Amino acid sequence: MKLKLITRPELPEPEVTIASAPKDKEAERIAQALQGIGNTLFAYRERSGTSKERVAISDICSLEAADEETLLHMADGRTLFAAQRLSALEGELPNRLFVRISRQSIANLDRARTIRPEFGSRLVLGLADGTEVLVTRSHVAEVKERIGIPQKGDRK
Repeated sequence: MKLKLITRPELPEPEVTIASAPKDKEAERIAQALQGIGNTLFAYRERSGTSKERVAISDICSLEAADEETLLHMADGRTLFAAQRLSALEGELPNRLFVRISRQSIANLDRARTIRPEFGSRLVLGLADGTEVLVTRSHVAEVKERIGIPQKGDRK
């Protein structure tokens, strides 16, 4: 990979161009990672806390619905709390990185380290924070497609 940094005083923000061969998966992954940089949201350290912090969306391994709020499982092992419901937060997440894995959970595919089949046509994703999350049957096809696992009937 060749990388070149050019600074231009007239640019108000960084501009990145990636040149690659058509359908280069590595280039697509790099572009997705770059787009996730800088996207943040606010979360609380305690469930009913007043101490709020800004967290990078790219540092979130998974999100889990919990009544009227959402648990954010972070790459560093911490669990934070967002005041919004999971469905409201889903719209703020870059859908190229995050995928719904069950009715109650969303995972960051960029933080997935392992994948294995589970009983009942389900999958288990091992995430960067050391946790494992279950992908329910109704979401398996989308997860497989997003990580590049061929489906039955796909041509080789």
